[in-house]
Amino acid sequence: MSLNRACSVAWLAFLLLVLPVPGALAEEEARPPVRREERITFEVDATLQERGGVQYFYELIDQDQDALARESFAKLQPLDARGRWAGSKEPLYVLVSRIVYTLDKDVAFFTAERVRDVAYMNTILPGADIRRKAPGQYTVAKTPANSFTVRYLGREALTATPRDAALERFLSLAPEPGLPDSVVVQENFDFARVMGARTSALSVTWTAHYPLAPGRTRIAVCTMSLLYNLPPFFLGGRQRVHDEALGGALMLIQALRAYPVD
Repeated sequence: MSLNRACSVAWLAFLLLVLPVPGALAEEEARPPVRREERITFEVDATLQERGGVQYFYELIDQDQDALARESFAKLQPLDARGRWAGSKEPLYVLVSRIVYTLDKDVAFFTAERVRDVAYMNTILPGADIRRKAPGQYTVAKTPANSFTVRYLGREALTATPRDAALERFLSLAPEPGLPDSVVVQENFDFARVMGARTSALSVTWTAHYPLAPGRTRIAVCTMSLLYNLPPFFLGGRQRVHDEALGGALMLIQALRAYPVD
């Protein structure tokens, strides 16, 4: 098999794991109102949110671009706590996104126990085949396999001083005044090769839960992924990356909205 074809196969397998949820695009009729924003610092549109809408910013920065000159990457770079981008010996594609949506669930739904529960993960990420390695450490068995960690930051951690740079930067993009009730940090790493081709160097996702009212929570998510390659043009190229990323995010939102409340 040629290297180009191997990379294509590897990309198709990896593409479903770039953002938190694997899967193809959600059905159009099942989608909530969705609006793409021009800047990562976009403000919340309360009217759209009340209609069940989703606001998102997305940017894919090429290997040969000055990523630090891009506002979006400059905002999210501190989330790369491992320093993989700065320490990389080869140029990487950088995918950055920010999503804001609202759930008809109380903020108390998002407990440390729940977000670390494998059964919960496999319900909202169907097909990923997530398995627990150790407390807070997991593997995704679906190709390409990878490891990830989950950290839960409650009010005590969020009010402690001084805050680390990554948390401070994430909170600077808050969609609501004040602190969230909790923050969940997921870091994906050790992505396996597929047919000899590399897939991703790192993907980090920060999720904040803001109480709006009893039974109403606003969710803000920032994601940064470092990629070795993109799909070839005949598989959709850059547009394919966007479509799969957005589709996966919407599938996660739908799964969360449908998840039963105790």
